[in-house]
Amino acid sequence: MRRPGSDRLVSTALITLWLVLVFLASRVLPVVPVELGWVGTVLDWILAVVIGTIWMAGIRSLFVISLYPLLIRRIPEVPARYSEASVALLYCTADDFNAAALTASMEQSYDRVSTFILDDSKNPHIRADIDAFASRTGASVVRRSERTGFKAGNLNNFLLAERNEYDYVVIVDSDQVLPPSFVRRALDHAAYRSESGARVGVVQGRHNTLRRVSAFADEFGALLETHVRVTQLVRSVFGFSQFLGRGALISTECLRATGGFPEVVTEDLAFSIEATQKGFEIFYAPDLVSTEEFPVDYAAFKKQYSKFSQGNTEIVRHYLVSALWSPLRPWQKVDLLLETVSAPLGAVLSALMLVFSAFLLSSSSAGGPLPFWVGLTLGLGGLLPLFPETMRRLRQREFRSAALFFMRAVALYSSVLWTTVATFFTVALGGRARFMVTPKIRNSSRSVSCRADVIAALALAWMSGVTCGSIVPAVGFIAAAACAVYFSVMSSGWKVTAPELGSYAPIDAYAPR
Repeated sequence: MRRPGSDRLVSTALITLWLVLVFLASRVLPVVPVELGWVGTVLDWILAVVIGTIWMAGIRSLFVISLYPLLIRRIPEVPARYSEASVALLYCTADDFNAAALTASMEQSYDRVSTFILDDSKNPHIRADIDAFASRTGASVVRRSERTGFKAGNLNNFLLAERNEYDYVVIVDSDQVLPPSFVRRALDHAAYRSESGARVGVVQGRHNTLRRVSAFADEFGALLETHVRVTQLVRSVFGFSQFLGRGALISTECLRATGGFPEVVTEDLAFSIEATQKGFEIFYAPDLVSTEEFPVDYAAFKKQYSKFSQGNTEIVRHYLVSALWSPLRPWQKVDLLLETVSAPLGAVLSALMLVFSAFLLSSSSAGGPLPFWVGLTLGLGGLLPLFPETMRRLRQREFRSAALFFMRAVALYSSVLWTTVATFFTVALGGRARFMVTPKIRNSSRSVSCRADVIAALALAWMSGVTCGSIVPAVGFIAAAACAVYFSVMSSGWKVTAPELGSYAPIDAYAPR
């Protein structure tokens, strides 16, 4: 039940905290060169707003990490329920069909499940494989003549094709494996929440990553698992609970209310916003564990990250303002805002620091550099999401593994600096966000994933040297390019934890990490 008085109090407290952080940032920024006039003052305040918001995001990360140990002990037991609901299992593919994964996902213990392969593949050989698979297994294949709207358009094509006889749909990505009990337990959760009066729109599970596919995936797949496990639980209670795009049960009533999935790159987040605004609950069920592949190498990771960065910027452009003025609760708005703008703000901060550093070096009237503690707090705020996985390894006495992971993870996310900056400004200035399918095989070229970073770093270093006589302003981009080169060249040579290849056996065979 809403309490307008408490909502206003929370809103006032959160806005006051943000204003205090912005004001504090404005007081510690260096003096703007006098020759810049009002332009310098505007840039100064923009930088203060960016730093203050990043500090608030750091406080949010600390809040999430601190609350998780308390909430994990309070997860309720959800009893089994009898259900006659009809469920459509929707398997989305676009030239990345995985017969083994889909076969395992189809082995559901709940009887009233129909499988549909939503095929956007262009390769005729893959289309033929899908048709042969469907004839063997009884799955239905749905194709469309116009492949518009990305993955969301593919899903909407099915939903609009007069298939309203299903009560729920389950979204499955091409490399994902659902456990045999997934649908049955998801329906149990939906019934459990409905009994408390909630309008259940989505029951979202969590994800484990397939082991022993590649050393790169083994090293960083665990980071995804831990991050989802920690953040989703806390956000489902104290923030904006989000549909993750796959591994979830969705009510068709909710889909009808929202008009389907918004046809944008990050359709999962856009749908989450619209579903929540319509009064539906996105319920996180941590015991629903599916398995999927982490990007197989650095090139695949970078392509996936580029899609994520473009999609978040697209959400900021088209959805964020309306969400902030919507009936969402204050903490939901703040959580959604900070989750969405984190990557774009990193791009803006990097660009502003490049400009300010150049001004500081080229003007005699400018102040000194930022205080050390400001950079330290900004850095720690960015590193906090890595702490849960690092601490997990330390608790298991994997000291060397924890140290290597932490250093590599810092380098990994540093290496995508240019990708973040380029994609943010491209989409923010009116460019079109592009949906990209994450490659499932390793890239044979080691230079393709770092070429743009090196070229950008060299260009910025040259411009910095010409304009202010030093490459110091471009040091961040140079370091990021060096990290990109390291991963492009070295990550394929890391030792794999075990010689066996990963398999797509039922999920119960996977030991959680």
